[in-house]
Amino acid sequence: MMMLRPCAALKDTTVLVPLLLLVLGDEAARAAVADSRAITIDGCKLACATKLVKESGGEITRDYAVLDVILFPLRWSRRNRDSRPVGR
Repeated sequence: MMMLRPCAALKDTTVLVPLLLLVLGDEAARAAVADSRAITIDGCKLACATKLVKESGGEITRDYAVLDVILFPLRWSRRNRDSRPVGR
């Protein structure tokens, strides 16, 4: 099984589990997630990562949707046009 390890400062407390392993039902991946706190990063509004972590018994500490992170600055600037810097 392939588990990704983060930088040395977090190696004792953090494990990155690929979504594919949860989708395929990999027992080691599900065991790593079960009864653990998790941060999920979802690529779309279907929120597959968040759903699979919950199904595997994990607790979602924070979830991110890539589209929200990308689109937030655009939405903010449209709503707050008066706050933008003025060019020369």
